[in-house]
Amino acid sequence: MKQFPTLFLVAWSAGVAVDGLQVVPQRSILPQGVAKHAAAFCLAGACLLATPTTPPALAASDIVFGPLETAIIAASDATYPVLKSLTTETVSPLGTKIANLVNNKIAAAKLTAALDSGANALLSIPDEKLAKFATTVKESYQGVSSDFCTAIPLPVDAINSLTPTAASSLDATKLEQVTKKLAATAEAIPFTSTGICLPSSKEGLEQLWIGQTELVIGIPKAAKQDLVAKAGAAVKSVPNADLLRILPDAKKILKGVDPKTAKKFESTGQTLDKVLKADVRFKSLSL
Repeated sequence: MKQFPTLFLVAWSAGVAVDGLQVVPQRSILPQGVAKHAAAFCLAGACLLATPTTPPALAASDIVFGPLETAIIAASDATYPVLKSLTTETVSPLGTKIANLVNNKIAAAKLTAALDSGANALLSIPDEKLAKFATTVKESYQGVSSDFCTAIPLPVDAINSLTPTAASSLDATKLEQVTKKLAATAEAIPFTSTGICLPSSKEGLEQLWIGQTELVIGIPKAAKQDLVAKAGAAVKSVPNADLLRILPDAKKILKGVDPKTAKKFESTGQTLDKVLKADVRFKSLSL
């Protein structure tokens, strides 16, 4: 997908902003960006728990372990069937309304500041950490190809309307740097003409979520705080009344999901949100 760099940047900025504002539980497949963020678009929780209860040697990751790992895995597993159930009919209306809010309700200066800060945060991630994430993405998609996969539908029209806005808001040189920085990750993600492929198993999605969390941890603290401040200011500039108008479409995301699955999806998200809020490093990013 040619729009991946700008889409990722918009999702990244929005996801980290929402994390910092501690608004709602976060959910997504890739950059986890992006859920809390319109479920499939934003990034996973921002930090580790200050006092782990599981020895690192016994954890699935040498960085994410203990209660955070448990909460991420539970939320990821509960999200998997929801992502499989998404349809263009439920995703597109929400995507269009979110795109309209970005294009029409956020002041150009605030949007530019947020995207520029998001680009700086991405560029600040050490290359070795991003390379590790690209490897994680490849592993999570093992056996999956664009020709044969369960695709999560993306709101193509909304993405197309956002791409010019994002591109024009960011310095061309910096956008090129972001594109090069994300090249290996972009190549590892299988897309179809209308969506992004879902890993073939829940375990694959777990890898993505944990990998995304580790990736965010790799951002220098100052860069994360600046992004939360700038993107948070942009999000806060949208009138509450306009935000409330998208709730009916947001609720339709769960249309067709059986009540038990929907309840688990919501409860694990709430648990993950509480775990993140209990983390002192996550609290340090709050506005």
